Amino acid sequence: MSNVYTEAEAKKLVLRNLRALSTENKGNVTPEIYKKSGLKPSYSYIKDHFGWTNMLREANIMPHPSMLTAEELVQQLKESIKELGYVPTSTEYDKLKLKPDSEALSKRELTWTEAMMQAGYKTYGKAVKVKDNVCYNGGCYAQFTPEYEQHWYCDECQKDIRGKFISKLNGTKDVTVLRKIALQLATSNNSFRTISFIMGLDKK
Repeated sequence: MSNVYTEAEAKKLVLRNLRALSTENKGNVTPEIYKKSGLKPSYSYIKDHFGWTNMLREANIMPHPSMLTAEELVQQLKESIKELGYVPTSTEYDKLKLKPDSEALSKRELTWTEAMMQAGYKTYGKAVKVKDNVCYNGGCYAQFTPEYEQHWYCDECQKDIRGKFISKLNGTKDVTVLRKIALQLATSNNSFRTISFIMGLDKK
């Protein structure tokens, strides 16, 4: 391989191959899949020269759970629950087949409660009528109990969005723009989601 490509060229080829396989296999790229593909450079070359998981991460592909560290599994758990939008029970989480699964956590000697705690989420000590939400704001992972049906944001994010919105309104002199904003709010079922959209804060 080294006689044909420079290391930099080989790395570019590896990344291109991994991304193509990821697209073909719905994001799942294992050593077995790569070996069966017959692509070059070989799996052994990638492992020895760059590190398999390092290249997967550089290609923005999540390595198989068996290759993740405990910290990476906890981060994956955090992202999965953030994407779900609410805090599930362990039974519900397994039924939804989210990643990482209980087996992957167990192999890293993590219980459900320990993994959730490290991810920043509280588990339910007893049955609840209303499950906790995870803040809809893109960079926020705060867990909170919703007080109404479309309660999407935690208190801190609501205060921040409200403050920025008021500042924007105070600085807007164009009556046409103000009328457009008022119409958007008047026809919205969720004013905070609308405000977030108007402010360009809806990044989830």
